[in-house]
Amino acid sequence: MLPAFLDNHDMDRFLFHCNQNRKCLMAAARELFRLPQPVILYYGTESGVVQERSMWSLRSHGDLMARCPMNWESIDKEVLAFFIELIADRQRR
Repeated sequence: MLPAFLDNHDMDRFLFHCNQNRKCLMAAARELFRLPQPVILYYGTESGVVQERSMWSLRSHGDLMARCPMNWESIDKEVLAFFIELIADRQRR
């Protein structure tokens, strides 16, 4: 089976696409975790990392927008708790 993901280093982050709407991210993640495939979480998606502008807005090295540093100082605790629960639920299945 092919793995499933919401975002990765070769695309804009999911939160960027939904204008930082956490409810949109959580709804999408809920659907992602219902799939039978292995789930891939790109670092930071589970803690609310979002980029400032599209990686496609730069002529070169736009991927650095999606590869921004981990948000250790500003982790979204609500989003993180949500992902922890999703993972725990999936492990119980």
